[in-house]
Amino acid sequence: MGNNLPKLNTESDTSHNKIINIEQFQVFPIKGSSETDEVKYERWLNIKKAFEYCIENKYDLYFPKGTYDVGVRNFPFRQEEGKGNQMKDCKSITIFGDGRGTILKTASVFGADVLQLNMVKNLTIKNFDITAKLSSTKKAGSNGISITNGFDNIVLDNIYIYNLPGIDKGNYIDGGKGLTLQFDPNIDSVKGSLLATNIKVKNCAYGFRFDAVSVSDILKGNINIKLQMEADRTFQGFSMSFGVPTENVKPGSKLVMDVDAVLTNSQQYVSFSRVIGGNYRFTLDKTIDNKYINKDQNNKVWYKADPLFFAFLSNYSKDTNTTIRGNVGAVDTKIWMGAVGSVVEPLNLKNRTENNIFNFDIAGISSDEDFKLIEYQGNSINNSKINFTPRTLKKKLTFEKIKKNNSIIIK
Repeated sequence: MGNNLPKLNTESDTSHNKIINIEQFQVFPIKGSSETDEVKYERWLNIKKAFEYCIENKYDLYFPKGTYDVGVRNFPFRQEEGKGNQMKDCKSITIFGDGRGTILKTASVFGADVLQLNMVKNLTIKNFDITAKLSSTKKAGSNGISITNGFDNIVLDNIYIYNLPGIDKGNYIDGGKGLTLQFDPNIDSVKGSLLATNIKVKNCAYGFRFDAVSVSDILKGNINIKLQMEADRTFQGFSMSFGVPTENVKPGSKLVMDVDAVLTNSQQYVSFSRVIGGNYRFTLDKTIDNKYINKDQNNKVWYKADPLFFAFLSNYSKDTNTTIRGNVGAVDTKIWMGAVGSVVEPLNLKNRTENNIFNFDIAGISSDEDFKLIEYQGNSINNSKINFTPRTLKKKLTFEKIKKNNSIIIK
């Protein structure tokens, strides 16, 4: 920056780095009700300059209260396109706001994730609100924080994510995810540690969503995720969904995940598909009527193709320790569990839920069964310990098909 080096704030300290105020890069919150695209682009460009300067000189970056709208672009805290598998090392800087009222925002026609942390490592982000505005529903939606393709040593803390626009595409919801991890196939990049605490999500299609084209890609990494979050008014509160394996999975491979989540007013509270490994603790609650839960903040149905209400779906999960407690009110079925569906699973993974410990204490009323088995070609549940409280299973079940190879306890 030469002779235009900004004056540094040296009176405060966070993470042992000096602090610089974003205003010293001529970045200010919006004023009034409208801004031109040019003004938003200039804000984005100056934020990028500040970000790169802080990495180079190891300063933490502070945003005062206000709304920072960068328009159609993701905030520039990411690796640029065209860098191959090269991770962006952020040198352990912290980007932080003033708490509630420090808003990071995108506003677009085609969809723009607010924070798209693409292939970054050694970065802390905390004390922000995050939201997005979408002026068309014909293209893509917008996510709050998306971690894409590679990551390591990422810390997120005290972040409130709200009113994200998701679009029902007929066979999936585009955007609308509070915190999401997404990976393209065959990306040979580091998949390491993420610590996310005090994350709150409201009025979004998904509270947390972790998906990948292939489960075998995910299990090749050294993923270690610790998550503490709350979500209210979602289609799915917590969702992990991975595609069919494309190669044999090494025996013993599993995700290292530790999750504490409080999920309120979800149409579908917890959904697992090909989830292998992890410790999960969910507290569920329902405080409003179902006719409001299955709609977004604009009174549009979240996802017309999937009208079901449930507490937990496992199709399939392996080697997890999962506890689910709370009240889900009226649902179609409390628990669905077993195979991934009518799929012949390739290679060395069996199409069944197995080697898990499940603890269920779920109040509420199922219009169908409290527990439904998903079975395909004789595969469903194997070698798992399943504990139910009496209030979870109000309708009598015999478990004839699975009690031989599993431990079923009701008490």
